Amino acid sequence: MNVNRVKIENFGGTITTNASGNATATSYLKVNGRIEAIRVELGTATSADVQVNPTGLTDTNSLILNVTGVSSTTTYYPRIQVHKADGTQVSTYTEFIVNGHLTLTVSNAGANKTLKVTIYYV
Repeated sequence: MNVNRVKIENFGGTITTNASGNATATSYLKVNGRIEAIRVELGTATSADVQVNPTGLTDTNSLILNVTGVSSTTTYYPRIQVHKADGTQVSTYTEFIVNGHLTLTVSNAGANKTLKVTIYYV
């Protein structure tokens, strides 16, 4: 019996906010695959707003993750709505497909606070 195995890759790290409570980081690796999960772990921050999007794309339709007031360690499973060939949406969702770098933006986390974000993809 053949069993297909999928290796789930991950990258991430700890980010420290500036005096305004904000931080931005861009992945050093090019992500090529489907985003399966994004885990946000608060370090010294007690709350934060977190956005993840493909680098260079900042419109709201490109956001992979956009959460506000994260107050505890949480794993998110972001999905996007599927479209028919004519562009109309259907009630099915699928993983985001990425082929490039990702940008992480943290805001409202407090001055000089830390948190860790890990992105899992296949």
